[in-house]
Amino acid sequence: MGKLDDLLEALRREEDGTKVTSVRRPRSLDAALQAAVAMGWAPSANEGLNRALRDDLEAFALGAALDSHLSENPELTPDLAGVAVAVAELRHDPLAHSAELIRSAAADIARVKSDATPDDVLVWALSMQTHGVSAKAKRPRRPLVQA
Repeated sequence: MGKLDDLLEALRREEDGTKVTSVRRPRSLDAALQAAVAMGWAPSANEGLNRALRDDLEAFALGAALDSHLSENPELTPDLAGVAVAVAELRHDPLAHSAELIRSAAADIARVKSDATPDDVLVWALSMQTHGVSAKAKRPRRPLVQA
């Protein structure tokens, strides 16, 4: 984890001067940058770019730290249902208060779609809710595709 430690240490370090660099940007991105500064995104293009770079590097470091932690502790990795519940909570989705329904939807989706996403689960949970299917309901298992 030496590279991650180096990244985190550099991000924690107090400002220690500046380094002049030359960065090539697509003209369209430069035009967008100038428009954003004019709209108040940042006091200057330089400050905005530095802040955006820091934010992106911090997000990258957090993701790398989480990946490292979960690879060392695989039992802590959430399943599809757990991730779908978390996504619903983060989005303030009305389904967030229906964890059992989301878990049931995740189980259904996982049987038919091996690469299911949390959004797939939430769409299916919403469909179940809309059609009055509760997580506890015993419903006959029919094939999704008729032979």
